[in-house]
Amino acid sequence: MPKRSKLNDEQKAQVADLREAGMSYDAIGRRMDLSRGAISWYCLLDGIDSPKTARRVLPPLKYQSYVRNGSTVLAFSADEDAQLLALAAEGTSHTEIGKIMRRKPNSVSGRLATLARHDARREAAE
Repeated sequence: MPKRSKLNDEQKAQVADLREAGMSYDAIGRRMDLSRGAISWYCLLDGIDSPKTARRVLPPLKYQSYVRNGSTVLAFSADEDAQLLALAAEGTSHTEIGKIMRRKPNSVSGRLATLARHDARREAAE
């Protein structure tokens, strides 16, 4: 099983280069001996896409809960997204936003990155 660790600056640059060259998360993870999850999380937070997906306009955001790895994942609603964006614009930390919204800080970070990705692709398509 690949090791779980934080990426250093050299690894981050390598991930960006490989992903932007079109390599999959799985292939990058195998090459760098890192988990697929570590690679996809870093790419999400840094807005790194493969050339194929960077051109694709994302569909409207879905607001339904789903099951992942046996646990129910509670989707953010449109109202929660608005609250999240307002709190982030005020400079509230992800930890504090998580406490206010009863979400984990990494859920806040991931959702903000997803919303930013949607906005960037929508603007690029216009």
